[in-house]
Amino acid sequence: MNDSARPLVSYRTIKDPVHIEIVEKKSRFLCGLYPVETEQEALHQVALARKEHWNASHHCTAFRLRDGVERAADDGEPSGTAGRPMLHVLTQQHVTDILAIVTRYFGGVLLGAGGLARAYGGAVAHALSQASLMTYEPHDSYQFSLQYGQYELAQSLFANPGWQLTAEFTDRIICHLTAPAIDRLTIASIIARLTHDPEAAVPIASALRPFDG
Repeated sequence: MNDSARPLVSYRTIKDPVHIEIVEKKSRFLCGLYPVETEQEALHQVALARKEHWNASHHCTAFRLRDGVERAADDGEPSGTAGRPMLHVLTQQHVTDILAIVTRYFGGVLLGAGGLARAYGGAVAHALSQASLMTYEPHDSYQFSLQYGQYELAQSLFANPGWQLTAEFTDRIICHLTAPAIDRLTIASIIARLTHDPEAAVPIASALRPFDG
């Protein structure tokens, strides 16, 4: 599903894939985190991991998508000891459009249910601590015209770090403004004050825009 078909709701995900490894009682746990947008993407990535680590003992997975789909799989580990702890970490960290795969190479020592849950969940938590996160928030775009004598005032009124004002200079000044949707009422008030045109205070478009964090 693309952004145009989804509601514009803030969300947080990872920028790029992350790979880490931890060792628990001689078992190796290789965790990969991947940005994904669909269940098909997630399943394809799991298939690639299985192919790459064909001789591993388990490939446990968890993923969360913006459309509300969540999946967790233990891949042969005791029920509830792998996929669910992994998914719990993703949920706790409020990240979505993300897939976690933890590949285990068994080291010969049994970890028990509690040990497995800590290892699988801990691998995902450690990987997330190494990830670069990106937050996407809904932003509105506006277009309105001003007289030349109003532009200095407009620059002052829109001098907010989260707002972006650009202009085209013709017989009038055509202003283009982008600002977070959460500021819609404030922006509308300022534009109406400058233009005396209620229609100019209505966004002409809305989209998700990213920033680090």
